[in-house]
Amino acid sequence: MKYIKVQNSAGLVTNAVNENYPDWNSSKEDYQVDDYVIYAARIYRCRKANEVNRKPSENPLYWSDLGAVNAMKVIDKYVNTQTVSNGVDDLWFELSGNKINAVFIENVEAGSVKIDMYDGVNNLLGTKTVDLMTDNINNWIDYFWGDAFTKISGAFIPLGLDATKVRVTLLGGAITKIGILVAGTLTSIGCTHHGMTLEFNDYSKKTINEDGFVYLKEGKYSFTENIDVRIDNDDLQRVRDELVALRGSAAVFIPIEDLSVTPIYGFLADMATSLDYLESSNYTLTIQGIT
Repeated sequence: MKYIKVQNSAGLVTNAVNENYPDWNSSKEDYQVDDYVIYAARIYRCRKANEVNRKPSENPLYWSDLGAVNAMKVIDKYVNTQTVSNGVDDLWFELSGNKINAVFIENVEAGSVKIDMYDGVNNLLGTKTVDLMTDNINNWIDYFWGDAFTKISGAFIPLGLDATKVRVTLLGGAITKIGILVAGTLTSIGCTHHGMTLEFNDYSKKTINEDGFVYLKEGKYSFTENIDVRIDNDDLQRVRDELVALRGSAAVFIPIEDLSVTPIYGFLADMATSLDYLESSNYTLTIQGIT
């Protein structure tokens, strides 16, 4: 069982193009309803005419926060928002850190992803390319009339070395999109027991409209993983402290590295410890996925 903590991504560099809205101007005196501005990498819509220096982030009565600009959606911690290429060829992102040895991507629409790895003086250490398409031919009907390939929604990619900077490039397709990009250090917790459970959470709701008709309103969905992890007793304090430090923050959890369905972007919802043996103990973790 390992995890990647989401790092501070203030230094994100990308060729993604943002929406064509002006920056908020503290000196402007006549903002009107439905004016759009960009402030602190977020988009705001004017909901009430206002005068000088009503900062959007501090005045919700006057401004509606519509979310991150296009370039920042990839790190806004929401899986269902996507940074879109919008005419840019080979959409790329650069992230820096002290020890980057793994990348996680989710809600991706691309044929493949290329990762260039650099050291502290910008020397190229290596390149890794991962195919995001999977063979979808199961029978002769699929061969003649079905889609030959299906896009994979996400991927955990170990890099095999420690880098200071990575450039992640989406390839394939006229329009490429990505919901979440995490690059950081793999940290080991312990050994995952086989028998973990993966739960599906559907947020669709039964709704009654104004005419009294009942229908199902489709919502988002997420997954929850319940994982038993065997930990050496000598390591209990370190693991407990690290997991407690993750409280209230997002991370990528990888219960089993060679099983592609198990990596999950989410948060630690619950943790219980069973002190079973003199040499090792069991942690039961509940990881709640984020939509």
